[in-house]
Amino acid sequence: MRGRTVVAVLASVLAVLVVQFASPTRIARAGDESDPVAAWDSDWRGALDETVRVHADFCVAWSSECARSVATARLRILRIDPEHEATRTALGYVRAKGEAGAPVWTRSEPAREKIRRLSDRWPEETASLAAILRRADAAAAAKFAALGRSAEERADAGGGAAWTERARRAWRTALLWDRENEAANRAIGSPKFEGRFCDPGDVAFFRARQARRIAGEEEMARTSVPEDVPIPAGSPLDAAGLTRSAFATPNVRLETSLDRASAFHLAWNADSGARLLARDFGPSSASADAVRAARIYVVRNAGEARTLLEKGASWKAADVERALGAKLESGCIGSGAWFVAGETRDELEDRTIGVLVRIALGASEGGADPSVEATWIERGVADDLRSRLDGMVVPFPSGHGVKWPRGPDKAFALARRMVETDDDVPLAGLASASEEARSSPRWAAKARAFVQFLFERDAAAARAFISGTKTGQPEGAEALDAEYRRWVVETL
Repeated sequence: MRGRTVVAVLASVLAVLVVQFASPTRIARAGDESDPVAAWDSDWRGALDETVRVHADFCVAWSSECARSVATARLRILRIDPEHEATRTALGYVRAKGEAGAPVWTRSEPAREKIRRLSDRWPEETASLAAILRRADAAAAAKFAALGRSAEERADAGGGAAWTERARRAWRTALLWDRENEAANRAIGSPKFEGRFCDPGDVAFFRARQARRIAGEEEMARTSVPEDVPIPAGSPLDAAGLTRSAFATPNVRLETSLDRASAFHLAWNADSGARLLARDFGPSSASADAVRAARIYVVRNAGEARTLLEKGASWKAADVERALGAKLESGCIGSGAWFVAGETRDELEDRTIGVLVRIALGASEGGADPSVEATWIERGVADDLRSRLDGMVVPFPSGHGVKWPRGPDKAFALARRMVETDDDVPLAGLASASEEARSSPRWAAKARAFVQFLFERDAAAARAFISGTKTGQPEGAEALDAEYRRWVVETL
């Protein structure tokens, strides 16, 4: 009850502020007798100040009840007033000397961690704050759109390039607060994609996303029906006495200790993943050939994994203990031979996809450990494949089972939140990050989103970047990071 009471009181008070904020502001227009430049600039400054004040008031009022949402909302204030001291302080920034000696805003890791741990108390409060902010955002956009119209009138009346630039600045600022503002979008000629306005520079990203989705659906529709295949005498799984079923398609071959229905389902999922990999990296490429030639042995638990490694792969006892002690769940056990262990369907599917990616990228073939960058990008490619496979239905008789969706992909939401709260993990920090940090959801979300960004930006360049991680961090990481962050904000 307390949550609902707080929501009701805050909503009613802040709704009044929104109405006041949305009230029309007098804008100097062509034909006014006052100094037009001074009048417009005064209106511009007033709109900026009022927008910052109203949004800052919302953040203060809701800071204890919706701390997590408020932290994200505060970053929006810095879009138009990067020096807003109260907002910077609330987000954990302090003044420090920059490289050139000039003061700059910095944020320590403890301050970042404190922001990450913030949470909202009640879902209904979060929804109420979001609704109020949407109205306030629309009101702010309307004010800047009015400034854009007045500046455009001045430019049309012969005011020159300075007024054209003022108009463009106002239209752009309106879109910072409401990307769907009709007047601003039409004024700057924003194109529409699938019914929504977008920045002209982002159309290529949306088209690439659509094409990639369609290509994936086409490959999924052509997935081969896995066929029962004879189990070769002397294969690692046979030698270990574990083989129960084996399936193959033109793209993958699996021998398993699973029952026939489970093995069929796993083979279908693996074939779909192999097809998507071939689509991304080339059906006639060495990576596709390596996947087709590989043999994957799937077992149900750590006990069977021990038997496979000891009796089937003839590993030394010390090596087996080391692998199982490190909780090795998949890996290379010989030339073109890999194993996967897991106790649930999801674990087996995820780890099999991970193995296919490692084979295709050729970065983890055994021997020397792969670079940190290669391991990270492998994870991103594997997560990208899993997300595209999730929710697809097996197009075969239901006797083999149906693949149900696992729920929404949360990686993009986390990636966007990190960028919006100035907490994105930089590629340059990957090599120096601890193993625990690299295994965290934050680095996983960055990998997942970054792979999609790379392929939407330029598929050939994406393949080159991914290949380049085999020897460490590819060149141009800092510039790519900046472009990636803009892509997250504008397109996700």
